[in-house]
This record gives sequence, C-alpha cells and structure tokens, in this order.
Amino acid sequence: MINKKIIAFVLLILFPICTFSENLIDKAAKNLKDSIAKNDVEKTKSAVQILSDANNEQAFKFLVAPLKQLPKNSSDELYWIILNGISKMDNSKVIKELTNFINENKKNNLSIDLLFILQSNITDRMMPLIEKILKEDTQNLKELAIDYLEKLR
Repeated sequence: MINKKIIAFVLLILFPICTFSENLIDKAAKNLKDSIAKNDVEKTKSAVQILSDANNEQAFKFLVAPLKQLPKNSSDELYWIILNGISKMDNSKVIKELTNFINENKKNNLSIDLLFILQSNITDRMMPLIEKILKEDTQNLKELAIDYLEKLR
C-alpha cells in the first residue's frame, strides 16, 4: 500500500507545476494577442514559441484563433510565425485538431499554407492527417500531402 505521505508529497510537487504551465499558456496567449495588435514580430515569436512548446490542444487553439483575423496592417511575417509554431506541434490530440482545422479551411489558402509549412517538420506522427487529406481533400492539398510523404521516406 502506498504511503499517504508519499502521495501528499507528490501532489505538492505536481500541483504547482500544472498550475504554472496553465498560467504560462494563458499568459503566452495574451502576449500573442497583444503582440499581433502591435505588429511586434519579436514578441509574437516569443509567445508562439511558448505555445508551440506546450504542444497541447489549448495552445493549438490559441495559435489558430488569430489566423483568420490578423489585422490588415499586420505583417505577413506574423502569419508565417504562427504557422511555423503550429508545424512544430506533434501531440496526437493536436494532430486531430489540426486535421479538423485543415478540413474546415480546405477551400482557402490557410489550409494550403499550413500543409506547406508542415513540411518543415517531417514526422510520421502526421500520418493520420496525411491519410485523411489523400482520401478526402482537394487536389492542391493532395499534392502537398504527397510531397510530405516523399520527404518522410
């Protein structure tokens, strides 16, 4: 039987870590929103890096949220910084969300750009996404999926 003191000790250590990571993600999301509004490339890079490193569904949602609503005066670089951050996320739950996101946006350039930039982070963890694209999506996306597979070899 596990000692109650050991369980209490482990919980005391893990609770602050979990709380800290949630606070860090929320803070990075706020910083991302603020840095986009100010067209600040460096702060956007920093916020995206934190969210990308978190590699979870919540961080993914914070990254994709501004993509369709970037201010007209924002630099194209902000768009690509965010896409690049997304491309580094390879958590299986994130990939499922990414698959849904690409499917929802398959009729606009956002899905093409996302699939293009995913080629900068080739991993077999993306296979569920690639398989779905090859079965169901537009010709442009299928061509990018084939390019991805060729790089995976």
